[in-house]
Amino acid sequence: MAQRPKVREGQQYAEFNKLSRTPRLWQVERIFDDPASNAHARLINVRYRHDTKTISCATLADRRCYTPVAAEAVERAG
Repeated sequence: MAQRPKVREGQQYAEFNKLSRTPRLWQVERIFDDPASNAHARLINVRYRHDTKTISCATLADRRCYTPVAAEAVERAG
């Protein structure tokens, strides 16, 4: 069995978009398994709380797509 990505509730991730200069910050609201036992994360946009999405934890752990953000960096930027 493959090792599960280390994604936890409350963690924040930056999503970089080729069209935007500033990353979008997402926070993991909850983690759940789909019927095939694949872990997924429900994300909330840190700035626009109504903006949500659900993605696989494997995608969230992929550094090409998302980068973990240290809590201290988020507080300084806030």
